[in-house]
Amino acid sequence: MHKYGAHGCTDITGFGILGHAENLVRIQQSSVLFHIHTLPCLAGACQLSSLLDDRFKLFSGLSPETSGGLLVALPAKSAETFCRELTEIDGNPAWIIGEALTSTERKVILAEKPVILEVNHCDVPQSAVCCEN
Repeated sequence: MHKYGAHGCTDITGFGILGHAENLVRIQQSSVLFHIHTLPCLAGACQLSSLLDDRFKLFSGLSPETSGGLLVALPAKSAETFCRELTEIDGNPAWIIGEALTSTERKVILAEKPVILEVNHCDVPQSAVCCEN
């Protein structure tokens, strides 16, 4: 992560992706807005969540997870290379799930209709990247 200029990293667990992104935003040196446009989830989880009226808050990014992977804040220019190298090294996929934008406040916004990236259970996501412009 240091090699690619990471600004911060957190594991995604009990607070869901949105809660952990908010924690990451709070510790940045400058005010920043994280815009999350993609939600990776296990194949079938979205269908199940829909059947349960999103009781577990999957679509709002607040579903608690156990060992949900990493959320890494990286410069946009190095994010794709980081994801590609991470996948080559450990065989687990990594995705760019959002972007960091200049802001007057520290805030996280989940897209109104985020892209749902269903991942085969054999390809459990290990890393997600939010990059800055």
